[in-house]
Amino acid sequence: MLDLVQAAVNVGFFVGSMGIGYIADRFGRKLCLLLTILINATSGVLMAVAPTYPWVLLFRLVQGLVSKAGWVIGYILMTEFVGQSYRRTVGIAYQVAFTVGLLVLAGVAYALPHWRWLQFAMTLPNFCFLLYYWPDEEVGEKLNPSFLDLVRTPQIRKHTLILMYNWFTGSVLYQGLIMHMGLAGSNVYLDFFYSALVEFPAALLIILTIDRIGRRYPWAGSNMVAGAACLASVFIPEDLQWLRVTVACLGRMGITMAYEMVCLVNAELYPTFIRNLGVLVCSSMCDIGGILTPFLVYRLTGIWQELPLVIFAAVGLVAGGLVLLLPETRGQTLPETIEEVENLRRPRRNKEKKIYLPVKKQDIPLN
Repeated sequence: MLDLVQAAVNVGFFVGSMGIGYIADRFGRKLCLLLTILINATSGVLMAVAPTYPWVLLFRLVQGLVSKAGWVIGYILMTEFVGQSYRRTVGIAYQVAFTVGLLVLAGVAYALPHWRWLQFAMTLPNFCFLLYYWPDEEVGEKLNPSFLDLVRTPQIRKHTLILMYNWFTGSVLYQGLIMHMGLAGSNVYLDFFYSALVEFPAALLIILTIDRIGRRYPWAGSNMVAGAACLASVFIPEDLQWLRVTVACLGRMGITMAYEMVCLVNAELYPTFIRNLGVLVCSSMCDIGGILTPFLVYRLTGIWQELPLVIFAAVGLVAGGLVLLLPETRGQTLPETIEEVENLRRPRRNKEKKIYLPVKKQDIPLN
């Protein structure tokens, strides 16, 4: 039953990503954000009072349809409001709030063990966001976004495929490590709390590196660290539980960095008129990963306890290699057109060098 409930919300994530991303680019981010918040809060309350299991699945599905899309629309709005110099800081701060929510969730879940009260506690604060106001979006001529724009030109097509795979990887490893730790650990609440704590140094490492080194190398390295940590966990004996938790936390830190990086870079690799659509369509693979992960963890552990970790390791290492094929976006303004995206990786022309040749005096004509 647990894997079906988790799969329901991820199905909602996937379907919502396709539709709401287009609507946000076509009709405006603000309207979509407010509607997704309202539907998310309402369906969350209805889920808490649902009388039967099918109703729980239905409202869980509805929450999935709007919750992730609303989160991404808020992220896109924020990165467009601020300039290039502040994009990194506010982007990471936005995602650190997610980490703070995980820590709060661990404490609230311990205090409210019954799932209905926990659902109420986690849902009701959403209504507060409807009271916030910000200026209307500028009205101007808008281009009509199309799904074909994501694969029409060579560079954007490559970006789309690599970003999709990295969203898939982030979801599988992020959720998979949490679920696997819950199966293997002795204290679910403490293990979850400790693993969530490592997301703070992950955010700090991103802030310290991406404007000095660039986006690609920290992103690729974090994927590889996560994959290597999963592989190392396979060989650690079960009686060394402290070491298993430590390595799992290292993997969690790596995949958290990768997750936060894909959010940041995804928005930087698409032009404005398809930015929401691009991020939500690419991140739909994250939802596919979320649907598959519970089955990978809960079913494959019946064959061999460490088999999911082997799969996670392979997926993470491949993702790290693919990241190196993307262009570097450090110091770049957000692209406005497809042409700007296509030119991201074109090498800069070297400065012309002056060449001085020796000339004999008698070779110079006098007249």
